[in-house]
Amino acid sequence: MAAMGKLPNYGNGDMNARLTFPYDPASPPTVVFAMPALKQCKKIFWKPLVNLLAGQPFVESINRAEHTIKLVGDLPEIVCVGLNDGDGDRVRGFRIAALLADEWQDVKPMIWDEVLRPAMADTPGSIALFTGTPKGKVNHLYKFDLKSQEFDDWGSFRFHTSDNPFVPKEEIARAEATQDPRTFRQEFQASYEDFPGQIFDHLEDKHLKSNAPKHFKRVVMGVDWGDVNPALSVHGRDNNGIWWTLDTWYSSAGVNVLDTDFLAKAKRLKKLHSVQRVWCGHDRPATIEKWNIELGIPCKSWQDARKTVKNSKVPTVSEGNSCLNSLLYHGRWFISAHLSEFKDKCGSYHRDTDANGNILDTIAKGQDDHEIDSSRYAIGSEEFGVTTKDKLSAMYG
Repeated sequence: MAAMGKLPNYGNGDMNARLTFPYDPASPPTVVFAMPALKQCKKIFWKPLVNLLAGQPFVESINRAEHTIKLVGDLPEIVCVGLNDGDGDRVRGFRIAALLADEWQDVKPMIWDEVLRPAMADTPGSIALFTGTPKGKVNHLYKFDLKSQEFDDWGSFRFHTSDNPFVPKEEIARAEATQDPRTFRQEFQASYEDFPGQIFDHLEDKHLKSNAPKHFKRVVMGVDWGDVNPALSVHGRDNNGIWWTLDTWYSSAGVNVLDTDFLAKAKRLKKLHSVQRVWCGHDRPATIEKWNIELGIPCKSWQDARKTVKNSKVPTVSEGNSCLNSLLYHGRWFISAHLSEFKDKCGSYHRDTDANGNILDTIAKGQDDHEIDSSRYAIGSEEFGVTTKDKLSAMYG
């Protein structure tokens, strides 16, 4: 596999020197081996580390339940973690001396700013190495590559599979002969290729803006129901018919969210942004009626959007996504700058593929798309509700 690495250099000296800075027993430093999920990390890092270090005289103990290795003396403890598990909760409070994070393109973007960077900022001489395979330009591995050109103490390194002496050249030649060129460049030459099957393929960096208007002609909220991963989004339409995503909220804790807590979040966003209407998923009619009363503003299913258009069918997910993508193309949908993680989710939102790698017209499963669904309910419903069927066909196909 090709790989892209990032090395923020926070101090001087080699790795051994970096692991011998002043040691505080009350808050000892840690060396973290990480991947998106612990299951991956156990397979890639934990087992080789245990095989390498078990029985060594400088190893005090190995805790196989906690996936930690304690070294003798004033040396940092070694820990293996899944960064996306609990949104980085496993490493919160750590003083990270060194971090190796593999498959960085699949780690949630907020983990770096909210968890890892603070854990390294107060640790003298700390270092980090991020590795992964480029997957288009819509993930934060690409952004880290760009950052490496801005700071003197950052560096980026790109390696082709052919640079690895342990991979037979005939295997590389066979891959080049049998794979499509885009996949070969991405997987074997560390090339940032256009993302195949990307749904919002008109989304660009220019759609993330910090100059949203102060006043809007209409403000609506989208609601994606869910016991574990409910989501809210707020969008304003200005006098020129341009949509601005102003706020989002999404529960990623992995536990059930109480209906009362979810409603309280919606009330807070309604008050903060003066929301005038709510568009929801259609699968909870009783809850919709309750929100109508509790919020004091119209709360409708997105399937109600076309009732204003005679003989119209219920809008499909594909139509809603096409609507949003068309708005991007025409410069009619922008995302507030503080919602960069939401923008990244939109950028990585993609279609499924079959066993042969052919792109299908269905949404790939397992995506973090709850905020996207809520946005489609809100913006798409407004667009469907005010546009005739003929215009819909002409604009969105």
